[in-house]
Amino acid sequence: MQALIDDLSKTLLSGNWFEAEKWLDGVRQKGLSPLHIQEEIIRPAMYKVGVLWEKNQISVADEHLATITADYILTRLQGSPAASAKKPLAMLFCLEGEEHYLGLKMTSTIFKAAGWDVKMLGSNLPIDHAVYFARKWKPEVIGISISISTLLPNLLKCEEKLMKLPHQPLTLIGGRLVSFYNLEEHVNHDTILVSDLFELEDWIKSYSKGKEYMEV
Repeated sequence: MQALIDDLSKTLLSGNWFEAEKWLDGVRQKGLSPLHIQEEIIRPAMYKVGVLWEKNQISVADEHLATITADYILTRLQGSPAASAKKPLAMLFCLEGEEHYLGLKMTSTIFKAAGWDVKMLGSNLPIDHAVYFARKWKPEVIGISISISTLLPNLLKCEEKLMKLPHQPLTLIGGRLVSFYNLEEHVNHDTILVSDLFELEDWIKSYSKGKEYMEV
């Protein structure tokens, strides 16, 4: 697996979409699922790119090029969503001040594969805008991504406002910060913390089964 991660990190930094397509075809031929490709290869490869940037071994432009190339791979990785008469809705966004959106795009892929409609609002979304769209669309689930500890005050403000929504959506929080730290003391007790994509997939399955039981 490490060889695949190393190959991908080089491909991402090259910015060559043709090579990125070849890489994706290769891992698909190995029988890896989109979930495994994203969680076990793409995430570690982007983390490796981030470490290189932190050590000043690559430039900001290199890091941006790698992000754009990873975005291309994620777009190509998305398949057709499962058929559903009435799809549940998830609204996803990066917290105000949060610019890293690739994890959110992976999250979108998992929801869509499970038959959900997804409204993805991207990075650095102002809190009031998030509340506005949540009122407008009334999603069952609101997913928020956070990777920087200094943004925790923004997270608390956002949660406080979302809790006042009349339709009372569930709130999921993920991102690098959740993967490395225990945030239970920093969020509402009803908030669901998701540390990786496998955990997210398990939660979606459990949530869907619970809804089916309630509807019987």
